[in-house]
Amino acid sequence: MTDLTGGFGVDFSFTSCAFAAATYVERNEQLCHIVEHNLPLLGLNNATVVCADAVEYLSTVEPQTMLFLDPARRDKHGAKTVMLADCTPDVVQLLPKLLEKSRFTMLKLSPMLDWHKAVDDLQGTVREVHIVSVGGECKELLLVLSTVVESELKVYCADLSTASDTSSLFVYTPGSSAPVANSKLKTQNSYTSPTPQS
Repeated sequence: MTDLTGGFGVDFSFTSCAFAAATYVERNEQLCHIVEHNLPLLGLNNATVVCADAVEYLSTVEPQTMLFLDPARRDKHGAKTVMLADCTPDVVQLLPKLLEKSRFTMLKLSPMLDWHKAVDDLQGTVREVHIVSVGGECKELLLVLSTVVESELKVYCADLSTASDTSSLFVYTPGSSAPVANSKLKTQNSYTSPTPQS
């Protein structure tokens, strides 16, 4: 997997554990040095750090299982953006290349984003929508894109809590009846790392 918008490496440190090999890409050289220092301390020996622009690096990436992007949500004046097309890099423009280079692409987006519009903007490639809340407050929106059609679009709504008995997960398919509760939600305290994949 490759994280094309590495930042401080927090998302990368969690997602990379599920893969045999992972690449962190970030254009800010100082952040690359920080992450290079931190990865061995976290026991992440499967990771490579690349200081490069995401768009330029994408053209050199070999096809792989997953690409991860957390596009910048601020415009050139520092104001917050909530429209998918206003984020940097522009994932709508990059969509054909992202799908060509990966089996799955995961986007981490603003919780204020209209996920219905994002699904439309991404031209039928969204397979899963994950809406993550903590204590009833929406914190993250994750979209999983793929050209592999395994099922209808599914929406996962998770409300996490520090008390495991109050965490909940609802799964539904748009256009179907009411969401179905799933009581098997694992909180971070009970999470076990999946078997690494290539």
